[in-house]
Amino acid sequence: MDDGEALLRAICAQPGEDLPRLAYAEWLEETGTDPDRVRFIRIQVRLEKDEDPDSGGKLTDPERRKELEAEAQDLLNRHGGQWGQPVIALGAVDVAYSRGFPEQITIDAEAFQKNAEKIFAAAPVRGIKVNRMGTLQDVVRFAASPHLARLNSLTLSNWDNTRPLWNPEDGPAVAQALAASPHLRGLTHLNISLGHIGNEGLRSLAASQNLSGLTHLDLGRNEIGPEGVWAIAGSLHLRSLKHLDLRENAIGDATIHPITTSANFRGLRSLNLSAANISQDGIRTIAAARNLGSLSDLNLSGNGMGDGIADAVAMALAGSSALTPSAKASALWSIGYHRLARQALAEDGQHAGRG
Repeated sequence: MDDGEALLRAICAQPGEDLPRLAYAEWLEETGTDPDRVRFIRIQVRLEKDEDPDSGGKLTDPERRKELEAEAQDLLNRHGGQWGQPVIALGAVDVAYSRGFPEQITIDAEAFQKNAEKIFAAAPVRGIKVNRMGTLQDVVRFAASPHLARLNSLTLSNWDNTRPLWNPEDGPAVAQALAASPHLRGLTHLNISLGHIGNEGLRSLAASQNLSGLTHLDLGRNEIGPEGVWAIAGSLHLRSLKHLDLRENAIGDATIHPITTSANFRGLRSLNLSAANISQDGIRTIAAARNLGSLSDLNLSGNGMGDGIADAVAMALAGSSALTPSAKASALWSIGYHRLARQALAEDGQHAGRG
């Protein structure tokens, strides 16, 4: 085993650490191997830490950041297929890079289970998006795979797939299988949008101690009603959520009380309630909710903003003393009040300037 192989093994064994990645780039440079890969690794690692890869100093200039991001993207466009070949050869059909190496892959469930050990030895993969599953039995086998313990992100979304990952009527049972898996305790991100899990499936997820590490939960278009939202609000385990997506679920005004009072919503940074059947009165209540004071992104598009008092509702959002300026701006932008959104963004800039 040469130094390069040993360093790659260290990267895969310690996917959260930067030092092995930078050491690998240094080894590539010393051996005269792939200077573009050296540059790509250094840019991505340093950008993640808000550092300039050339000066080593703090990166404060937005234009300089854009320049470096464009350079990294150009390198990826030219070489990504070659650099991702080790995981592509094992079944990955799409590869996303982070800090210079493949970190998220799209793959079918069978290929993942068959090649997981080789995948984790080839790259520091920490997240997968499954693009093909099969029967409920296939889901149960997948959820029981010990290889899932290596992941922090799992996407089982039907949104972008040409055919469903499972039969819609199996949605609640799929959620139950995931909730029962002890191998998902390392997950921070779970996307099960358009999974047909319903209230029954969401109750299973909310009651699972195995999912207590989740910070990002995407439940878009899952046939969830008020009962499901109450399950989140009362969960003893979903207390670390920072990003919650409930779009296109007819949860209605009956969920306003748990959303605006439960401690499980208090730490949210992002909340998507688009097309959630919330009335204008419900939006007013959200605007006054101090429980949502940590939000920086709030999407309310497609809700009760018909003619008549829509302007008054927008003014209630704009004048909110409970929401942050960035949350007000995103909410106003989502319902089409761009001028008021710009004013809220300006307010945010003034606060930042004073800070």
